[in-house]
Amino acid sequence: MQGIGKIQEDTHTVKSSNKLNKLLDFVERKQVDIVGMAEVNRDWRMMGEDRALWKIMKSYRIGNSKAVVANNRQIPQRRELQWGGTAMVCVGDITASVHGKLKNRDPRGLGRWTEMTINGKEGTKTTFITCYCPNASKSGEEGVPAQQQVYINQHGDIRDEEHVHYIPPEAERDPRKLFWIDLDIRIKELQEMGRKVFVMGDFNSEYSEVVEWMELRGLADLIAKKHGKLPRTCKKSKNDPINAIFGPEELEAEYCGFLSFSKLGSDHRGIWMDVCKVKLNCLQPKFVPPDARRLVLKDPRVVQRYVKKLEVLMLEAGIFQRIEQVYNNAVYLLPAHLQREYEAIDRDIVQCQEEAEKSCRKLHKNKHPHSPILDKAMQIRDYWNKRYSQVKKEKFIHARTMINMQRRLGIVYKELSVEEVEIERAKARARVKELKKNSKSLHYSHRYQLAAAKEAAGEGKLATIIRSQLAREKQKEASIIQKHIFNKNSAGSTSKVWVTQPDGSLKEYTKQEDMERVILNENEKKYHQTEGGSQLLDQEYVKLLGNYGEGPATASVLDGTFIFPEGTSQSTREFIEACKELDEIDVPP
Repeated sequence: MQGIGKIQEDTHTVKSSNKLNKLLDFVERKQVDIVGMAEVNRDWRMMGEDRALWKIMKSYRIGNSKAVVANNRQIPQRRELQWGGTAMVCVGDITASVHGKLKNRDPRGLGRWTEMTINGKEGTKTTFITCYCPNASKSGEEGVPAQQQVYINQHGDIRDEEHVHYIPPEAERDPRKLFWIDLDIRIKELQEMGRKVFVMGDFNSEYSEVVEWMELRGLADLIAKKHGKLPRTCKKSKNDPINAIFGPEELEAEYCGFLSFSKLGSDHRGIWMDVCKVKLNCLQPKFVPPDARRLVLKDPRVVQRYVKKLEVLMLEAGIFQRIEQVYNNAVYLLPAHLQREYEAIDRDIVQCQEEAEKSCRKLHKNKHPHSPILDKAMQIRDYWNKRYSQVKKEKFIHARTMINMQRRLGIVYKELSVEEVEIERAKARARVKELKKNSKSLHYSHRYQLAAAKEAAGEGKLATIIRSQLAREKQKEASIIQKHIFNKNSAGSTSKVWVTQPDGSLKEYTKQEDMERVILNENEKKYHQTEGGSQLLDQEYVKLLGNYGEGPATASVLDGTFIFPEGTSQSTREFIEACKELDEIDVPP
């Protein structure tokens, strides 16, 4: 289940924190990208921020992650346990293609499904849906069918079909029918938008009926497509599965299958699938230059910050206590459980190191696209930062620097106290933070205004100008990547020179003074571009002709009677012969 260029999905019923921990351990070990969880049985409104799913994912230190949860919000908050509900999590590089606007949930607020949409190249999108269909066999006031029937009874009198809470007549007494009607509407909406759709979850229905229903919407059970007849996925169900992953019929899973019932500690099997990212047109995360990824170890402040952060993370993960336990219990030969713990400690230390490195770097390059409004706000923020350093006497700021910034930004200087400067500084920082959230829309607006101004000036059509702007931006981004790949920090600069030695070996020069010396020597041999390459500056010729033509033999050069010393090169002969004074000068007409 590992590897670059694949999507992994896992649908699993989660009913306790212990099962959730097992699932997340599995996600961490197998490098799963997308996880769908059905029948989560949690009222997330009662959990608090410390126990929110995104917070739990962050505590596992498995890299970047994003989560979306859904439960029945149409009933009052009572306790943490609430039957039903779904959740989805994406982990790792795939999070670069998912943002807040691409996470959705059941519009009725019943927690029947959650959605995540992945951005692809050229505007393509793929939506993953994790759903939970009410189980007809579950009864009682707190059961999922009873919860949803209460909702149906409350909104049964709505007759406006466009209303979000409208109940179709055929579903007035059956929450399961309402689920399939609403899911059908949502799948069609997504397909009409040109999206690929994956539907996974706990369907609590006859498998053959679900497969037939999905086929009418162009979706197929991709695991059954590869392996044929499938085993049951719930201990309480019949011989057919009630959990499945459906995707576009034209796609095929690279690998797929089922986990054992005991693997995740649940009465449901975990089911999984690999789909090649290339087939889904997934976007790759932006390239981060090597020099930005590298820590500046020469700066003692960075090293100190890194060591402190690493110590805190290792204490939180209990690394030192775990190492001590392994050391105290170590024997020869090392038992299997201590070997596993040793490997786990090693992985956790590496993760702590990576997390500590992230906090010691500032990767802001190309994070927020250019716009005049954001640029000015950042300059104003810099001004108040300098002003704050000035009034606190933390750093010397030249008066001319402040005057130039005030003139450029239109700021009128006023005598302010330290507290007043701090307030202005906080306002400027808050302004920048707010604008950064909308940096893309500001960039697009600025680009459109430029294109419109060019069109008004008669420089072309609006659409053509915008396409040209996009092409230049892509070219610039590619150029930045290439410069870092080839270790060139500025266009046309030479970073290294190789010289062939007499024995045929190559010697590399990287220092600037060494490269200049080698290049000068090569130019002297090839093009006579240095002073030492002229024979007229040899001592013998200087005696005859002087440095500036003041020597005793200059008259003979002009007469054409100059006697060449022995060893004169052909190029020197031709040059001196060309210096002969002409008897007659042709005057142009």
